[in-house]
Amino acid sequence: MRRIVAATVLAKTHFVKIAYYLKDNWRSFVTSIICGLGVGFFIVLSIPSRLQTPFFSIFQDVWVLRFLLLFLFVVLCRGWPPVVGFWRRYRMTFNLSRPPALFFHLCTLGIFAAFSVVTFFRGEALSHWWFAYTYEMTRLYCLTAALAVCGWLIATWLRSFWPEIAAIRPASVHSTTDVYFDNPIRVDDQELLGRLPFVEGLYRQIIALPLPDSFVFGLHGSWGEGKTSVLNLLQNRLARLRQSSRLFSIRGT
Repeated sequence: MRRIVAATVLAKTHFVKIAYYLKDNWRSFVTSIICGLGVGFFIVLSIPSRLQTPFFSIFQDVWVLRFLLLFLFVVLCRGWPPVVGFWRRYRMTFNLSRPPALFFHLCTLGIFAAFSVVTFFRGEALSHWWFAYTYEMTRLYCLTAALAVCGWLIATWLRSFWPEIAAIRPASVHSTTDVYFDNPIRVDDQELLGRLPFVEGLYRQIIALPLPDSFVFGLHGSWGEGKTSVLNLLQNRLARLRQSSRLFSIRGT
């Protein structure tokens, strides 16, 4: 009974959240649909109503198809890390109480609108061309590529649920000297005051930020309390992020 009540509350929460999401961003969704319809009608006007002769015949050569599959494999391998990072940011952004219109949703809606227009007005002609002028081998290669892309998208989505933890060296509590200077520390091995859990917690919050472009953090403390040391340790962790496209600039005052 408790599970049923919990599931009902969760479903109601998601329903309310989606309703607010649609209400807050309906203008963006309508704009995306209109753009998709425009692109769809442009494609329809570019495709004749009856395709009499085969086109794209060069893509039906077996070596060209193999090269395209190899190229697709390279693209999927290279695109794995950024797409996994994108899914993480997408999920964290959508978990906000009132998320903004997500670019992924807008693109998907526009593509669906364009595909619907093309299918409605030129679906029969394209279907006739596909089965009349393409080889069975070409259709098999295309089906393989489509299944590979779908499986890759599902795999990247599932991989995004795994935590991303930077490789942090354990701090050393041993010191080779009894003299301790008041200069800011720069590496974990120099940390003796138990600040690593705080630095690690701040680091995890930063890498879990949602999609918006920038955030500002304030680190408050009196002179000599170790603000610069904390920032140095944090900068070391941020520098080891796998997503090299991120840029972090830390200034201590």
